Amino acid sequence: MLEADANVKIVAEILLPLMKGFCVFHTSHHKALEKKQPNNKGMLLPPSLNWKGLALGNPRLWYGELDMLLCPNLNFSVSQSGHFPVAVVQKDKDFVPELSVAVEDWSLHGGMTEFSQAYATAIVFSFLCHYKFGMRHSFIPSLLVSPQAFAVFFYDCIEDIMISKACLRTEYTLVFLWSALHYPIFYPPPWHDLGKVTHPFGYLGGVLPDFSHIGENQFHFGET
Repeated sequence: MLEADANVKIVAEILLPLMKGFCVFHTSHHKALEKKQPNNKGMLLPPSLNWKGLALGNPRLWYGELDMLLCPNLNFSVSQSGHFPVAVVQKDKDFVPELSVAVEDWSLHGGMTEFSQAYATAIVFSFLCHYKFGMRHSFIPSLLVSPQAFAVFFYDCIEDIMISKACLRTEYTLVFLWSALHYPIFYPPPWHDLGKVTHPFGYLGGVLPDFSHIGENQFHFGET
């Protein structure tokens, strides 16, 4: 099975049933989505979200492109189409739906470099959601997924705390994955007390300026 096909299958059969939301895919999944649902090309980049791609960050610090963005159902009109509901929300400018989760592909043939990429994605996505889009939460998860396993990366851009855990996919670890996808219920917005029992991740002390000092117009999302 090709990696793009595997990703679509994971989203359709595991992530969306756990989250009850919708998923926006990077355009590399175009052929895989056509196989799954030939009439649902809009899930690549819904025009109503005003995105040209899934890139995020700032070229001077870190700039990358997500494989997938998993979003909860919004309080707007959402049309259902098989496994992949398509958001039709209208916005005047780029935005990330509240409580979304960044998802990266854990390649079937990849190595440890993908974990470095996942750490970077988790950091930038937390800053993006909290500082650019004004979300109350700063302790925000990102996922690394493969057909056999997944990894969750929680990063708090205020406290500079990173928690990560890799799991084989079992009925027990799916409970953990479900809690991560519903993180506002189980995890505090910033986790102030966590800093008392663990060391800082080190990003805020090692990068100057960090993403909190990047202006909104310099912090890009929704491009390619």
